[in-house]
Amino acid sequence: MEFFYSRQQADPGATAPGGTGEAILAGESFVGHEPFVVAYGDTIIRSPESPSFIERLISAHDEAKAAVTIGVRPVPEQQIPLYGIVRPAPGERSEGTFQIDAIIEKPTIAEAPSNMAVSARYVFAPGVFDRIRESTTDDAEQGITGAIQLTLERGERVQAVALNPGEERHDIGNHESYYKSFIDFALDDPECGDIIRKYIQEKGSA
Repeated sequence: MEFFYSRQQADPGATAPGGTGEAILAGESFVGHEPFVVAYGDTIIRSPESPSFIERLISAHDEAKAAVTIGVRPVPEQQIPLYGIVRPAPGERSEGTFQIDAIIEKPTIAEAPSNMAVSARYVFAPGVFDRIRESTTDDAEQGITGAIQLTLERGERVQAVALNPGEERHDIGNHESYYKSFIDFALDDPECGDIIRKYIQEKGSA
């Protein structure tokens, strides 16, 4: 297995690198003309059964010859403003694999077209690089959402694949969620799970 790295750097005068769109552009020379996966490093998707979520995402993308395939999951109403939210196309049900006709970055509950939130996994056709460059938003948070919406407006197929029951998204982007995720995985470990469970119980009763 070989690993390649591309470093995202801030533009002159900027205090920090740009958004997700800029990060994706940094990989363009490596990707070339092939479809590719984007997986956020602050999220783990746990799939207890095969095929895994990312395998299903890739398969759905290839079968539909889609421009963009997005991993999604339902979220409680109060969490809607924290995520990008997709709108299923008319006649589509928000389960399995379904076509979408809009994506909104962190809408209010009133604005949200569904409760299906982007779950940090994408498959893109290489045309997304042009869409990122064409997107005019200055909001770093919208760096990829704007490009996806532009893809939709161009009439290209954008679809979503929902997590199956039993699949879990673990957010490890802050200390609290990282610790909780670590404990969840530790408790499920076949070798150490019982030991960790006993340790936690002992600490709780101390």
